[in-house]
Amino acid sequence: MKRISILFTFYIISIMAFGQQNLQDIVYLKNDTIIKGIIFEQIPFKCLRIFTSDGDTLIYKIDEVEKIIREPILNERESVKSKRGLKAGYQGIVEMGVSKAYPSNQANDYTACLKLNVINGYRFNPYLFLGVGIGLRYPYLENDIYLRNNWPSPVFNDFGVPIFLDIRTNFFIHKVTPFLAFSLGYSFDMNNNNPITREKNYSFSQINGVGLLLSPSAGINYTFSDTYGINIGISYESQRFKKYPLDCPRCLLNVITSSNCLSFNIGLLF
Repeated sequence: MKRISILFTFYIISIMAFGQQNLQDIVYLKNDTIIKGIIFEQIPFKCLRIFTSDGDTLIYKIDEVEKIIREPILNERESVKSKRGLKAGYQGIVEMGVSKAYPSNQANDYTACLKLNVINGYRFNPYLFLGVGIGLRYPYLENDIYLRNNWPSPVFNDFGVPIFLDIRTNFFIHKVTPFLAFSLGYSFDMNNNNPITREKNYSFSQINGVGLLLSPSAGINYTFSDTYGINIGISYESQRFKKYPLDCPRCLLNVITSSNCLSFNIGLLF
């Protein structure tokens, strides 16, 4: 009985001290249940009635109550601020990056390139995004990078275009949150120029399929609002392709291998 009296004494004092503020009551029950709302009726040493945030009216006996506290209710502006960039609906992503062969060796140095990804998709909830993207891969090294010791690059003779499915997940509901992403798609060589004479032919008839593209990535999202933000991260790309034989650089072998690279990316979310 003495404990219950002390409980309600401090509760009444808190009401007098904070009555003019935008507060809510939090009732902690002895069975570890937590109830949030407004206490609108209390009978000392007997029971209390609380109107919950869900619109329900609940009654509890005093001997069921462990403690009662009050805390400020976040206004709409604060609530939106705490969940920036996590609004469900359409989301677009534009990413730019620079990549380097990994592991670095003579056979796949041609994977060093500038990259661009444009992704359009839907955010289902604060944690999950699914989209479809199209990209551009352009080598940034010397012009004859695809010809090294009579080993021409069969991947992108001039520039390539990957088309892919992109799935992303955020770890937390915060302004700054880590994310993981995974892309799966197929790349095309948009200029099937001769690897020996370097004769170029930009036409749709010269578009050739290259192979499967896999790309996991990780980084940090920073959101300015519930719509706009930026991301910074790193990705690993593995591009499948068919080899050229050393004794016939104009011929393709039916041998499938892969070219791998690491890239640093920065993107805009909108």
